[in-house]
Amino acid sequence: MALFVILTFLPIALLTFLGLSRVVAELGLVYVYYQVQPFDAALQIWGTPTISGQSVTTLSFMRIFNSAGKGYVMPAMTQSVKAVDRVVKPRQIALMIGVSLILGYVVSIANTLYLGYAYGAYNLGNMGLKNAAPGAFNKAINSIRNPIPMGGKGGLAIWALIGAAAMAAFTMARYWLPWWPLHPIGLAIQGNYGVTKVVFSILIVWAIKSLLMRIGGVDLYERGKPFFIGLIVAQALSTALVFAIDCVWFPARGHNVHNY
Repeated sequence: MALFVILTFLPIALLTFLGLSRVVAELGLVYVYYQVQPFDAALQIWGTPTISGQSVTTLSFMRIFNSAGKGYVMPAMTQSVKAVDRVVKPRQIALMIGVSLILGYVVSIANTLYLGYAYGAYNLGNMGLKNAAPGAFNKAINSIRNPIPMGGKGGLAIWALIGAAAMAAFTMARYWLPWWPLHPIGLAIQGNYGVTKVVFSILIVWAIKSLLMRIGGVDLYERGKPFFIGLIVAQALSTALVFAIDCVWFPARGHNVHNY
């Protein structure tokens, strides 16, 4: 990949990860999707005539960093450390997450190779194996065959600058004007797929939080936290149980426990 493309992609990617982590941590979302993925932003800024075919292809492979908005690590680290605040030292939970990541990568790669060779990867019907991986090549081919002008089609780069200015204005209004009613994050994630799927759950959570605060104030709110953490733990354990049952009695024919 050309150096100027690297110097464009990496800052955008890191700022995106940081921004989405802020959204997840501040709003309490489980995840949030990208509106524009970092590799696509780099393509729109420079345009495909400016970037070599090698750089376009390599940028398409950078989807591995982005996943579908749920595969990056920073929000998980943020939420996990906050969830055990004043209970477990941050370094301890970071170590556990690191060990889990390494174990997960090893098991995932080994399992993918085994299933691919045993059954044929294309026959598994898996989104990642059947659709996402070829999608990287298709993205590169489409970008090269249908050149993107510098600044993006329809002046996307200009609109990005306008959005950045609007976000900065909303953020300053939030900090400087006590009466300002609108949260700036709403502008950044409006219409976001990850939000539209969980918006009703968010309303339920906000209602429960407001009720607890009205009845018992901050003290009741703090005492109620273990109950809700227990719900999350039960979800993880039940998913692991179903996974174990599928491995034994339904190999390669597992069940969809959750869809987020």
